[in-house]
Amino acid sequence: MQSGFNLQECWRIANRLDDLMHKRVPFAFHPEWGYLTACPTNAGTGLRASVMLHLPSLVMTKQINRVLQAITKLGMTAARAYGEGTEAEGNFFQISNQITMGSPEEDIIDNMERIIRQVIGHEENSRKSLMKQNREMLQDKIWRSNGILRSATSSAPRR
Repeated sequence: MQSGFNLQECWRIANRLDDLMHKRVPFAFHPEWGYLTACPTNAGTGLRASVMLHLPSLVMTKQINRVLQAITKLGMTAARAYGEGTEAEGNFFQISNQITMGSPEEDIIDNMERIIRQVIGHEENSRKSLMKQNREMLQDKIWRSNGILRSATSSAPRR
């Protein structure tokens, strides 16, 4: 795990660890199916890469479902920050690859980076649009949030 958008570096570290473990621990491997994992959907390379994204503008403009549906068609999955079926508290989404079989690890990482960059681009465009069309509403949200942060006496979440 790393902060920032460092998929390549994370993969290099995980790959080195994987190589070291492979020298000492036998893995269940099938020549046709790749690495056999506890979850059949992770067979193949077994590589599950994830990125946590903050997408408030896509949520505010109600474009988030369209974006999440598009990434699903591209072999990715999105989970709310606190797991499947939960509300996207703070508009955080975890996006990860669904397919681990039939593609080299490098291709999985490259594909993920390409798709994540597109999602980030949509978020940035949505932010620019919000700033042009709803600047006053955004400023109000920011000042209200600032007031809550400065005045709150408890860190307990509201329910």
